[in-house]
Amino acid sequence: KQKARSDKVGFLEIRRDATPSPCMKLFHRMEAAVGTLSWSDGGPLLCPKFGMAAVYDGAGSFYAAHRDNERAGEGKWVNYRSLTAVMYINCEGDFQTAEDGGSLRCFVDAAASDFTGASAKEIQDVKPRGGRAVLFPSRSLLHEVLPSFRRRYALTLWFVS
Repeated sequence: KQKARSDKVGFLEIRRDATPSPCMKLFHRMEAAVGTLSWSDGGPLLCPKFGMAAVYDGAGSFYAAHRDNERAGEGKWVNYRSLTAVMYINCEGDFQTAEDGGSLRCFVDAAASDFTGASAKEIQDVKPRGGRAVLFPSRSLLHEVLPSFRRRYALTLWFVS
């Protein structure tokens, strides 16, 4: 059986009591930006305790189709994630061509029971260009990272409600 993902990840504690690293500065900026959003699930979106840094090696690393939160057998959510925020920190000029790969593929309006994207009403590919941020609902958007043929860097926060 093929692995669901082949990137390398690390988790960073979101701290406010120390001089922030460049990654932490980006996490804080995203938290401030998300704080201005109206969220349809009711209640405020809260910043998580940890953020994730991911590196794709440029040799075809990928992340298979998935949702960042799903319902378990008894109908409860498996985690508290409501909104996913991905920030790309790749070099300027990277990911300009289709041969670079590494795009975030979003299966818009795929049925909750669909884990392949076959029922999606639309497919959107987002190139992971440096400085770009993508926000989407953790509970509903089926998405994947296509094989990356350039080294690819991303920071992710999952806001909870």
